[in-house]
Amino acid sequence: MKQGSKMADGGMPGCKGSPPILVRAFSLLEVAIALGVVSFALVAVLGILPIGMGAASDVVQFTAASQIAGAIDCDLRNSSLTNTNSAFYRIPLGQGTNDFYFDSLGNTSTAATAKFRARVTINPPVGAVSGSYVSILLAWPAGAAITNSSHLEVASFLSP
Repeated sequence: MKQGSKMADGGMPGCKGSPPILVRAFSLLEVAIALGVVSFALVAVLGILPIGMGAASDVVQFTAASQIAGAIDCDLRNSSLTNTNSAFYRIPLGQGTNDFYFDSLGNTSTAATAKFRARVTINPPVGAVSGSYVSILLAWPAGAAITNSSHLEVASFLSP
């Protein structure tokens, strides 16, 4: 028999009753490297999680602002310009700028408890144009200056 070859009982030559050498396992170094790779990937995934949560929150707020702006626009369009105020939100239909406050569900609110601020500007007809230009600017948070806040602007035209 050659040196290092196995015997019929699975042991090494000259070592009767020794267990067969068929055990395969990962070394401690291989386990440590694998744990390092998995840890690195896990830290990378956990590092991206707050960014994703922040983006989701921004989308929710932008969607709410879009719905509020749409509701204001619909209210203005469904109101006759011969009235002094819009039908639902009671927005003055004359020339000027007015601020209105809304909660996160789109209900009117006070300035102290509001999440959104809507600034509605109605400009009178110019020249031969027989309608009014309307600018709806929604900003959030409501208490912040518009230049320092997230905002959405909608332009509309009201015909008589």
